[in-house]
Amino acid sequence: MKFCPYVQRLKLVLAAKGIAHETININLLSKPKWYFTKNPMGKVPTIEIDDIVIYESDIVSEYVDAVYPGRKLCTTDALKSAKEKMFLGYWGNNGVVNYYKYGRALKLMIRKRKLHSVPW
Repeated sequence: MKFCPYVQRLKLVLAAKGIAHETININLLSKPKWYFTKNPMGKVPTIEIDDIVIYESDIVSEYVDAVYPGRKLCTTDALKSAKEKMFLGYWGNNGVVNYYKYGRALKLMIRKRKLHSVPW
């Protein structure tokens, strides 16, 4: 897979905060065994900072925003924060599901020769 929306979410946070980082790509369909020693659930993204491992894109993004200096990306207002989390939860779940449905439909159309290539 060339694109993972969960990883992209964290990459956007890292870029907005100006945080230098190393990216290690793995095969999402056949994850290496060492990855499960870092993250027993095998989900991406996973970050490791000073031997501390954190995973789940929302949790990692909030952690990075909280501990690194610079402008804060998340609000400190409790009600606004709750509404933002509801919005992200809805679009995070539904948007990702629809993204993958769209990708599978494109692949199927290409296999059935109804589409010559991906339209981008």
